[in-house]
Amino acid sequence: MIKLYTLKNLSDFSSDAVFKICLALEKYGLKQSQIKEFDSYDELYFETIVALEQGEHIIVAAENSDYNEFKRNIISRFILEECSSEEIQQVIEKNAGDDIDEIDITGHSLVARDSVVHFSRDGLYCGFTSDALLGRVTCVPLDFMRIDRIINLFKEDVLPEISGQDNKGRAIIMPEVDLYPAISGYVSTLRGSSSTMALATGEATMWIYSYYDKVEGFNDTLKFVEVQDSKQEDNATADSESVRIIRHAKEAMTNAGTDFGAAISEVYSTVNEKGQTVYFAYAALVDKGSAKAKKINTSNPDDLAVILPHAVGVLGTLVNDRIAAIKAQKSQKSLFDDVDEPDTDEKPAGLFANVSKKMLVFGGVVIAAAIIIPVILVLLFFGGGGDTNQPVVLPPEYSDTTATTEPSTTETSQVVVTPNLTEPSTQNITMPSTQPAVSSQSGTFTFDVFGYGHGVGLSQHGANYLAQQGWTWSEILAHYYYCDTAKILTGDVCPNTVSYNGTDYTTREFLASVLEAEMGSSFHPEALRAQYVAIYTYAKYKRFTLDTGDCAILGSGKTPSNTIYAVVDEMMEISPYIVDGNGACALTPFHSISAGKTTSFYNAWQQRNVEYLSGARISYGDTLLGDAYRSSYSISTDEFKRLVEGKTLPDGSKITLSGDPSTWISVISHDGALGDQVGYVSSMRVGGGVVSGNYFRITIMEGRIRSHCFYVTYTPDNQQ
Repeated sequence: MIKLYTLKNLSDFSSDAVFKICLALEKYGLKQSQIKEFDSYDELYFETIVALEQGEHIIVAAENSDYNEFKRNIISRFILEECSSEEIQQVIEKNAGDDIDEIDITGHSLVARDSVVHFSRDGLYCGFTSDALLGRVTCVPLDFMRIDRIINLFKEDVLPEISGQDNKGRAIIMPEVDLYPAISGYVSTLRGSSSTMALATGEATMWIYSYYDKVEGFNDTLKFVEVQDSKQEDNATADSESVRIIRHAKEAMTNAGTDFGAAISEVYSTVNEKGQTVYFAYAALVDKGSAKAKKINTSNPDDLAVILPHAVGVLGTLVNDRIAAIKAQKSQKSLFDDVDEPDTDEKPAGLFANVSKKMLVFGGVVIAAAIIIPVILVLLFFGGGGDTNQPVVLPPEYSDTTATTEPSTTETSQVVVTPNLTEPSTQNITMPSTQPAVSSQSGTFTFDVFGYGHGVGLSQHGANYLAQQGWTWSEILAHYYYCDTAKILTGDVCPNTVSYNGTDYTTREFLASVLEAEMGSSFHPEALRAQYVAIYTYAKYKRFTLDTGDCAILGSGKTPSNTIYAVVDEMMEISPYIVDGNGACALTPFHSISAGKTTSFYNAWQQRNVEYLSGARISYGDTLLGDAYRSSYSISTDEFKRLVEGKTLPDGSKITLSGDPSTWISVISHDGALGDQVGYVSSMRVGGGVVSGNYFRITIMEGRIRSHCFYVTYTPDNQQ
């Protein structure tokens, strides 16, 4: 049995880290009753010694500010021997860069001798596990950004009897991936039909639960129910997994009283008749009239990271298909039958009444027998396209004839996204309340603006922040340019020159000059590498012919530094990388600072949907930039009229402004990046016409406001 000991009254940052530990280790026996909080470290040390003397396994955790000294006390009080880990030192030195002199390398590299080290990405605040007294102790930091990797390594290295992979159908531990698009999709479908769904608890559904505060309508739509295997199923084989997962889905629905029940299995491995190891998972959906399970499988171990998102996506397909079938049945009844439909509007209340932020308390009573209707459909990996048939103004999507959508161990490096960032602190920004305007012919428009740039794709300052937290350049890219099968491809043939504004530059000179102009050597090396790949991918998408509208102007007086050239030389030497956009070279726009979340390609340019540029990517570091993040711009009505009137609208008409200035401009819709009242503006009225927020920012306002995530207030002169 694993127990977790920590202090009371933790910061929100540390409390969320505790919550992550609980989610990750719930299936290994870490229940809420095994979490103990103490008033002081002395009490924690004493209780830990008592537990270790009884042969227990205790996870002890401390906040970053106390962590290095905490490790030293743990080692001393539990009669362990101090050791300075050379491996930790090497990781720190590799990632610290110019900050190496400010790091307490001695404190960060301190572990117990002969312990198992659980590395963070940057080597700071690593965890370790050691035998102590008659038990075992695991020491971890309450670091929200680092804890995912540390706990995953803990599960792999310390719990191999549970988390290991074998060829007998035992579950394997999946790396973390981004599930937001799939989860938000079927939550939206359920809400549209006024339906609720219960999910049987398990590793996959615990991952789904981690999005409870990120997907709108989640708490009103989904309910989680603990379902236990019967004794006959404790030793179930991989072949019987479809039957088990359908039973779990039905039991969840019955216990919760919802319209649907669902379950997603863990990922399993088995050996087929050809001697190949096959990896697979099941997704199941049941309601009162049907039950279906779908199998997702692959024999390529490189595809392990996409099985779970496909399973979650398959669940969405099952939900969509079943709701459509129910609607069709009801429509047919209304045409041919004189029978009233039963009232299904009443839904169970309080779906998350027993949920706390730190730990999900599952309820549910095990049904002794359940009706099993295994209808098993085999589903190989499916692809999804987000593009519409709307006219495309930008260059057509580049399709390289050498590109392939098949995984390749020689040319493809699978990137696993591990974001789970906290929501930006600026969420739910509220516009100031205003009094009804007194009639006036003059006044002032004030724009409160969030972020800098169009907000699509990679945020340069967000990338820098993630790099400082230990993210690699490939993880940063996969976070900002996400899709179901996010990949970074290498093996491309780099051209000798790039055309920019009609002038040919050597590729090295072009990349270094743009990298210097867009970021500069003050940015973290991993952020620079991510920006480099984004620049190269964008240039390839444009067939290596670009102009000033594509990136920062060359020859602007910024000479590439030695640091910039070193990054370019390093990345060019190992063969150019590009971001893969669903089998073709991706379109990789980038910007300076997001509004805390990115926005979609369609929101910014109103041309088409691009799946891997769907927006809503949390960019936590941007909100910490103070005045660089949030700005204000005021303009008098007279100046606004001189600037705006007569400019051309997208439909070719001209803007005219007359009457009360308070009616000249108004926001029609936005993407909700900062809450219900503020987001990247999708459409707005200017005079008698309608434009997008980005068009308004760039064309009409001539770039005077830094982003199209804004709200505007009007103050008449007689109210100032």
